[in-house]
Amino acid sequence: MHNQTTILLFNDASLERQATYANIAASLGLELMPCPKEAQWRELIPLADSLAVLVIGPDVPTEESFRLIEHIRLSPFYASLPIVLIQGKRDLDAAVQAMDAGVTEIFLETDHLSLQEFVATCVTAFNQPVLSGMALLVEDDENFAEYVSSLCNTLGFQVIVADHVEQAIEAMQNNQFQIVITDVVLKGTKSGLTLLRYIHQHYGNKFPVIVTSGYDDLPRRLMALKNGVGDFISKPFAGEEFIWRVQRVMQLAAMNETASDASVKSDHSTGMRSDISQLLSPREFEIFSAMIKGNSDKTIAASLGISYWTVRTHVQQIFAKTGAINRRELMARFISQSSDSGQ
Repeated sequence: MHNQTTILLFNDASLERQATYANIAASLGLELMPCPKEAQWRELIPLADSLAVLVIGPDVPTEESFRLIEHIRLSPFYASLPIVLIQGKRDLDAAVQAMDAGVTEIFLETDHLSLQEFVATCVTAFNQPVLSGMALLVEDDENFAEYVSSLCNTLGFQVIVADHVEQAIEAMQNNQFQIVITDVVLKGTKSGLTLLRYIHQHYGNKFPVIVTSGYDDLPRRLMALKNGVGDFISKPFAGEEFIWRVQRVMQLAAMNETASDASVKSDHSTGMRSDISQLLSPREFEIFSAMIKGNSDKTIAASLGISYWTVRTHVQQIFAKTGAINRRELMARFISQSSDSGQ
């Protein structure tokens, strides 16, 4: 168990909805706390380890809510904090935009029970931390490796550090990584570009690669891109920039996986599944099946051995393809189709 008070954070001026949040917090043993004003967002940093979920009310202006979501998603302190958006009335287009911005789940303001159940799921995931995949960090500067490792941990990765190419290759042979971050200049006679060529030859596009370097020159960038690197970031860099770039390459990797999976559905699996699954790739259907069982995104990531951010990208695709705005609607459609197919 976490040794600090777990907090339900909210941004909502409605006293009626605040009373709902207070009831949910009380039933789950949480502290209820209003979100600071925009100029005071840094006040949340000391509380980052205690935040279980953020709820944004329907009356918060879209621009303000999106700024808040962006701030959280790019923060080195609470990038994976679950975010709930409350809608006054069902609006699929707004829901899709919110999901794209980084919202975790959407509920109608009358759906108190589903909101409570989701917050309870967040608290369970909060009190039982899970790893969301592994990252290989190839860096020979110990202080910088510690800094980047902490950022990766914030994003939910377990990190293995190597300080030269041979050690990195050995790590890849013995582990399954969701992402590789490598410096250009390393210990020994081989550079990070040598490692990139090895990855490109033996693994192709199996996982995204980010190159870091203190040398912000065009030849190294071109060489890195030629060898299939997902992104290039120059040292020194802010934690926010690193997190944004990791999220971007993980999203692109998940989208590529979805595109490739769409072409490999077998006749057997097609015959065994309900109609809703025909919209989904095999990986999406796997995640969908875990979602309707009530598993959180972090739990799904841990059970499948993939990144939390990969799960989030697939979840967005699932909602977009099915036209559902939350897990409750997914469940309702699944039950409806299962009932129809059984008649």
